[in-house]
Amino acid sequence: MTMPDLPEGPGTVGQQLHQAIRQVLMERWDPIGIADIAEDEYDGYVPAILLLLLRRASTDEVFNFLWWVETECMGLPGYRAVTEAAAARLVELLDELALD
Repeated sequence: MTMPDLPEGPGTVGQQLHQAIRQVLMERWDPIGIADIAEDEYDGYVPAILLLLLRRASTDEVFNFLWWVETECMGLPGYRAVTEAAAARLVELLDELALD
């Protein structure tokens, strides 16, 4: 997967967005319930979500990715309301960080 050219390093927009995605995954999505145990558990999904957000994917597209991870990759039954809310929150991040 090719990552977009975003500034790297602490305090940069790229790092802020990475951290914000990570936080949403841990605090609002967390389908396996390990937020208090392994804070890096979902880091492998951050690059794909970052690419979705940078190409201005819809909430439905972000939801579909999370739902696929949750139900197909993890084999969980899924909790649709939580996943929908997490997807909506992720889509809001770009506007909050003023990325265009």
